[in-house]
Amino acid sequence: MGDGVYQLLHGQQTAEILSKDYSPMMKLFDLYDIERVFVCQSSLEERGLAQADLVINAQSLTHSELGELLHSAGKVLSF
Repeated sequence: MGDGVYQLLHGQQTAEILSKDYSPMMKLFDLYDIERVFVCQSSLEERGLAQADLVINAQSLTHSELGELLHSAGKVLSF
């Protein structure tokens, strides 16, 4: 959600801003039985991004759909 969608982009160059590149870790989600990943559709649209720009397969949901899903979840991992 929000600017967090930038962490899902291909080809990040994070060294200059002293930030960690999480994309290699995200590619290993299957090893940790993480089967479903969601991204806020409006956050992508507001930043001019599309699903093709993302380093992983994430299901795009509206803000209200994400809210409902988070409210019903037993455990939530956020990055």
